Formats: sequence, structure tokens, C-alpha cells
Amino acid sequence: MSRRSATWRGITVATALEDIRCPTEWTFEQDRHVLVIHTEGRMTSLETDFDNGPRSDILPEIGGIWLVPAGRRYTALARGNTAGFIEIQLPARLHGSPGTDLRPVIAGTDPFVARAGERLVSLIDAEDDLGQMLAENLAEVLRMHLLHEYALGDMVSEQIALPARFSLREQALLRSFIEDHLSEPLSLELMAALVERSIHNFLTAFRAAFGTTPIQYVIERRLIRVRAMLRGTSMPITEIALATGFASHSHLTATFRKHMGASPTEWRRDRRG
Repeated sequence: MSRRSATWRGITVATALEDIRCPTEWTFEQDRHVLVIHTEGRMTSLETDFDNGPRSDILPEIGGIWLVPAGRRYTALARGNTAGFIEIQLPARLHGSPGTDLRPVIAGTDPFVARAGERLVSLIDAEDDLGQMLAENLAEVLRMHLLHEYALGDMVSEQIALPARFSLREQALLRSFIEDHLSEPLSLELMAALVERSIHNFLTAFRAAFGTTPIQYVIERRLIRVRAMLRGTSMPITEIALATGFASHSHLTATFRKHMGASPTEWRRDRRG
């Protein structure tokens, strides 16, 4: 079995590919919620059972999801060729209470969860702060989606629904902080802590104040500094990349081309005639 994993904001995402030519048993019984997304492979049989129900022998479709709430015991007996899946573990406390009760799901359909899981897997090996911020953002959105769509009872507090706003002082503080730390690794957690907000509240308030996401704002400010250095200095592209918070020459080049339609070298040459 092959396996890769990463953790963002208490949410662990792993991808695995398992040989199930012999009958294979899976058991989950944890103090965390477990979300499983079937991504590849074919099963000839699958028997699943939650303690106190439900039970099923439904064969999984690609993109099908299984949700095992914290504290519930889930067992499955599978057979086929291979089974590829994404496993996402989330804290029992999703928001504002000792624990969040979620309803169990067997072979469910949720395109958003499937896409979010695939995108998080693509970020497992991301080493730059922009990739990490994107993963943190997506993990937070996934957490809120599960809370809204699968929580039992009225678990969504009024605090979540209230619109978040930054004061002018907080906006100025964030602008100054980001500008002063563009060359350093930034994170949503660090910026949210600066204005004493939860990640969810911070993301909502940031978009309301700046008209974009924190990730896009940081990229925009870094590219402004890159263009100034390309015009005003003869520094090598690699040195400019590291001085403006990009992980490498290639990382800067890919981001610059995506937003400017040319590589940094091409852009510098065209501006200098």
C-alpha cells in the first residue's frame, strides 16, 4: 500500500492505494471525524456496517464518500483489484462546542467534497507559503461545508452567520504587516492572529475589506515588488524570487507568467527595449 499525507489546521489529509485482491477489512473508531473519498479502482464486493446502523452492500462509485462521525465504529469488508481513496480526518470539535455530531454517510454523493479532497491531495507536497495558505483556506472551507451539510441538529452558531468586518485600524495593520513580511513565509493563522480572529472570520472579513482572498492579495503585492526589482535592478531572477517570498526561480516564473502573460526574463527584456 502506498500512502502520502499532510496536516493543515488540525485536518489531516492522506491518499492511499491498496491491493484488495484478498478480502480486506477496514475499521474506523476514532475520536475524530473520518471522511473517505473513493478515487480509483474496482471492487467486486463491499459490505459496510456502522454500530447501531446503517448497513449497506453498495459498491462505490468514483467520487463516492463515506463519513464516519467521531466516536462511531465503522467496519467494511472489501474485495476487488485495487482501491484508491482519500482519507480526511477532522477534529471532533468543528466549531464552538466540545464536539460536533455528524450524521454517518455510506456511498454518498458530494461533488464539492470530492473536488476539495482532490485539491488538498495536490497540495500535500507544497513547500511554499502560498500553497500552504491555499491548503489552509480549503481545509477551512471543507470544515464549514461539513458543519453546514452534515451536522445533526442546530449546530451552526449565529456567530458563523454574522458578517465579519475589519476596522480601518485592522485593515491598515494587515496592509503594513503583509508589506513588511512579503519576503518571509506567511500563513492564514499568523495573519488571523494579528487581528485576533478565527480563520473563518478572518477569511470572510478579508474578502469584504480587500475584495479578494488573502492568497491573491499576497500574490499581487509580491508581483508588484517583483516588477519594481525587474525594472530597477539587474538582480538575477532567482535572487528576486527569494527576496519577494517565492520558493524558487521556477515558482516565480510560473506565477509571473500566469498573471502577466510572460516570464520575468521576457518582461524585463521588453521593458528595457
